[in-house]
Amino acid sequence: MKKIISIIILSTFAAATFAFSSPSKVQLSSKKNSKAYPDWIFNPYNYYNEAKYLAGVGLGNDINAAEEDAKTEILKVLKQNIDAVQNVKTYADAFTDSSIYTQEINASTAIKSISGIEIDKKFIAAENEAYALAVLNRQEACDNYSTLIKQNDSQIAEYIQWAKAHPGNIQSVVYGQKALKLAIDNEYYIEAIKLIQPPYGSDTSISYGSYVQLLNEVTEIKKGVSVKVVVEGDVKGMAEASIKKAFEKIGVTCTDHDLDHTYLAVVDIKLQNAESPDTKHFFYNYVYTVEIVNKKVYFTYSAYGRAGHLNEQGAKNKAMILITKDIDSKFYQKLAYFAETGVQQ
Repeated sequence: MKKIISIIILSTFAAATFAFSSPSKVQLSSKKNSKAYPDWIFNPYNYYNEAKYLAGVGLGNDINAAEEDAKTEILKVLKQNIDAVQNVKTYADAFTDSSIYTQEINASTAIKSISGIEIDKKFIAAENEAYALAVLNRQEACDNYSTLIKQNDSQIAEYIQWAKAHPGNIQSVVYGQKALKLAIDNEYYIEAIKLIQPPYGSDTSISYGSYVQLLNEVTEIKKGVSVKVVVEGDVKGMAEASIKKAFEKIGVTCTDHDLDHTYLAVVDIKLQNAESPDTKHFFYNYVYTVEIVNKKVYFTYSAYGRAGHLNEQGAKNKAMILITKDIDSKFYQKLAYFAETGVQQ
């Protein structure tokens, strides 16, 4: 099997794109009587060195609204420049067939947890027309991102250490997935620091080397965990497909091979023809249970209900639809919580 290679392509923009752009409403107001407005509304960088600060002017019906709008203006600039589409291409051999998987991931969290935006100036032009000037020190912003990178780096190390110490455990797969998500956040934080361009720089060092190196580690961890799904009483494989989907969503591989699994998921479905309250409908009572076994019972789940239809086959099909919906929602939620915490709700 070929070594998995992941390529991350980040769309970046020149630092010049941080140049301030006044809100359109501010421009409209300036045509009325520009002399009545302070000049920072039209060019905040008359007061701030653009190499060291980001600035944004906000407009609102009152000062509070203007302040929030000013802060949003700065965040918009950051978000527009940091948001990117990652093309993650994974090349792998599956038995004798070579497959290429492409996944597009939209980034929208690069500005989360940022702090340090301050309101420096305010101006009330008229009733329902107020302005505010927000500023952000580039160095402080980058230092904030640097702190987040270090926090994520420490958490990633804990996740991977636990996963390697518990090979074959479903929770190790979940921790690996969580580590990868934090690593993706770090990619954007590092990119943010490059775009904001602090005058003195910030620490962007990471202990896991790179996202690609971490991905390879997590891939090896995932190889040690697999589950075989066995369903009794399934109709058209609906429940089996949903159970497999639930495992795949938490990162666990499903297999159909008898000797190639670390967990066995046994699903028992029972449908019973129920008495109909009228002569025009048929009803089926249903109950299903799931036991995940790894030498001993690892996780259990059960649900029951009733389904009705105009004919008997329709009632049976509807019962299976309700079972699969329950698997997709409630069963998955319980499984995901248990896989992450080791505690069954």
